[in-house]
Amino acid sequence: MKIVHFSKDPDINAVVDALCQGAIVVDLNHVFAVVALPNERGAESLSVVKNRKPGKCYGSLITDVHPFLNNSILDPETKSRLTHCMVHGILDNAFVRMPWGNSENPHLTLNGTHQGLKTTEPILSFCRLIEQHLIQHGDGFMMENLICSSANISGDPRGSITERIDAIQFGEKRGVSLFVEFDFPKTDVEPGSFPIFSFQNMSFSVARTGPRCNEIQSQLLLNGFSQVI
Repeated sequence: MKIVHFSKDPDINAVVDALCQGAIVVDLNHVFAVVALPNERGAESLSVVKNRKPGKCYGSLITDVHPFLNNSILDPETKSRLTHCMVHGILDNAFVRMPWGNSENPHLTLNGTHQGLKTTEPILSFCRLIEQHLIQHGDGFMMENLICSSANISGDPRGSITERIDAIQFGEKRGVSLFVEFDFPKTDVEPGSFPIFSFQNMSFSVARTGPRCNEIQSQLLLNGFSQVI
């Protein structure tokens, strides 16, 4: 498996070539993910890498908030307030789950919902480069964002892989051709799996806790959302 340190050597061609063949492993800062193109081949490659059974779906890596939210079926006020929260960084590095317009796509939706991770730098620029090179100019894509899942075998009770050596070994064992890592800005936030916030019209619930979870909850309440316990 080839290792690319994208911050030092932004080899976009190597990444594009690998993604065209299947899933890659990406460091999302203390949590590792398998990432693929949002088409049938990409979704199938994720399922192979994760040894995943039918009936599962995949999240996405959000770069542009507006088209992502436009695909939801939330009411206009909720979309407007959620757009404000996401643009101003309140939901950075959190998964946002919501009712989805194309709810019949088995690769993207589960029980009529889809979830995406609000990316930050350097992942944000990395994803945008891929989108510009491939997704925005190609056919057969289910959405404009890369799709992703945790770097582990589906259902592993240990959860997401959080150590670099374990992520590399996982990729090698599962036949992944590329591992991408970055230089991340220093932060005081404790590492851990990203929190998941599930939204309905002007309300939210916490589907999974994680770093900054309490801070995000407080900011959502200040922006007019009510919390469903």
